[in-house]
Amino acid sequence: MAEEHRFPIVRIADLPEAGEFAGREGLGYGWSVPSASKVAPVIGAEFGGSAREDFAYSVYFEDTGEQHWFAPHLVEMIRGGNV
Repeated sequence: MAEEHRFPIVRIADLPEAGEFAGREGLGYGWSVPSASKVAPVIGAEFGGSAREDFAYSVYFEDTGEQHWFAPHLVEMIRGGNV
């Protein structure tokens, strides 16, 4: 039986602005409005256009134990979580 996660499984788009994270899968931990929460850096925000720059998704990578913030155009939902 496949392991079920509480959080959705997401994939980072295979685009140059995703850098070393391009094509990787992780867990979608949440979202934020960077201007209000001051989360930084937001990977890919400088490529997303003004409407997208003030929204970011938190993605956790289980294999490295790292969490990073991404612009919305870089995050693709693979499978929903159990939240």
